[in-house]
Amino acid sequence: MAWEVLAHSDIADVLAISPGAVKQRIHRARKNLTHEYNRLDKKQAHTPAAQKGGAW
Repeated sequence: MAWEVLAHSDIADVLAISPGAVKQRIHRARKNLTHEYNRLDKKQAHTPAAQKGGAW
């Protein structure tokens, strides 16, 4: 199923939760994903290979 194209109300029906809860969970998931991405990006920037222009 393509969850990306479903409305919050449709996801809520499938999961048997309120549309507000869906919105909140999606917001938290995006926030956590952004935090983790930034953490990993910062970590990679400090590796010896990255400092020499390499990816890892």
